[in-house]
Amino acid sequence: MAFRLSPFGRDPSGNRMLSNHSLIRLACLFGVIALWRFDPTPGYVVLLAGYVHYPLSFFYAWRKIKASLTDPRKGLGTLSAIAVGIGLFWLKFPLIIFFGIHHVFNEVYLLKREICKQFGDNAGRVTTGALVINAALYCVTLRRAFPFSCLPHRMWWLVLALAAIYFISCLWPSRKRIPVRRLAALFSFELGSLAFVVLSCRYNISFYLFIVYHFFFWSLYPISSLRQRGGKQLAIYLGLHAVIVPIAWYISPYCPGHMPYQSYYDAFILMSYLHIASSFALSNAQPEWMNKLFQNPSPVPAAVQALPVAPPTPVAAR
Repeated sequence: MAFRLSPFGRDPSGNRMLSNHSLIRLACLFGVIALWRFDPTPGYVVLLAGYVHYPLSFFYAWRKIKASLTDPRKGLGTLSAIAVGIGLFWLKFPLIIFFGIHHVFNEVYLLKREICKQFGDNAGRVTTGALVINAALYCVTLRRAFPFSCLPHRMWWLVLALAAIYFISCLWPSRKRIPVRRLAALFSFELGSLAFVVLSCRYNISFYLFIVYHFFFWSLYPISSLRQRGGKQLAIYLGLHAVIVPIAWYISPYCPGHMPYQSYYDAFILMSYLHIASSFALSNAQPEWMNKLFQNPSPVPAAVQALPVAPPTPVAAR
């Protein structure tokens, strides 16, 4: 009997075709499409989810933040990243572009380990191709939104076609070593994103949907690693949600008599810039040159290192 392989099953070696990471990406993607059917511009969901996502990300990044501030070099990178975020917020740099960079880096560099494992020497080129195709899918889907609307729609379709050709050319050298179905499973999100592109031919796709996808993904993605670290860590994670969600609702304009909508929205936008900028100094889901720029910047000048530091106060004198 001929062997048939389902893309959602296992390969002949017994390995799952779709990793947990890919399954979560696809589940969140189609979850957002389902949400779009009910609310094409889910502003309420975005704001409420953001007020949950940002405090949680700060809580779990606190150790890295604390460690970076005790190291002059890393502290300089962290403060520089935060300054970039504040500056872009003050200059009203389009959040749709700033978030797009964050979104594409997350989608590609969280797969870096798997890409290196599957593609070996060709991993660098495949990573570049994945960056190009994800950026093109994002821009084409949102081509009706400013500033992408400044270019004719035909130009964006050309960009997508060229990006697809380049991406395929990056995968081509590995075609004999990696089955097509394995490639389809690895880049299932990129294939699924075509659903958004198709929908954008008839409907105006809101930028908010990409933000909701990001929040949904990061609410589910940590669960697997937390379970491996023990039930206590997972219980803490779920408990934080149980505390933060009601607070986010209570202070929102959707709860009568509390924060005005404009203030709630402005705070969300500021937190978005700070969150994205600080990720440059705290996350590894980005190009190596950004890690060097913000996480391992140039050494602090010797003159600064030589500044006298007050000795610690003896315990008995406190």
